[in-house]
Amino acid sequence: MNLNFSPNDKYFFKLAILVMVADLEPHETEYNLIYDAISQNIDLSLGEEDFHELVDEVNRNVYENRGLSETAKKYANFIESKELQVKILEFCKKVLWADGIKRPEEEKIISILKKSWSLGE
Repeated sequence: MNLNFSPNDKYFFKLAILVMVADLEPHETEYNLIYDAISQNIDLSLGEEDFHELVDEVNRNVYENRGLSETAKKYANFIESKELQVKILEFCKKVLWADGIKRPEEEKIISILKKSWSLGE
């Protein structure tokens, strides 16, 4: 896969995917929400296979970083703009609620982001 995301776009969507995979039960509505957002906001032709590769990349990063928390912290460090940080948190909350269930694992990722960016909690 050779998607030319800007660095901000890349980590925006990687953080959303991290919330989706945090509970180990990604739901179709979460998947579709993220896929549709990428398709609508990025001037790229993104196929489902490419999206699956991006999800796999996030899962590999979780393994390499020895967990969700460390991966969230590393991804968060790439986002410096407060405006973008707020947008990412809002989108991650939409992902959290996409399946209608608020899971502790997903909440933990959002809490880590808020703490990393000094945006509450």
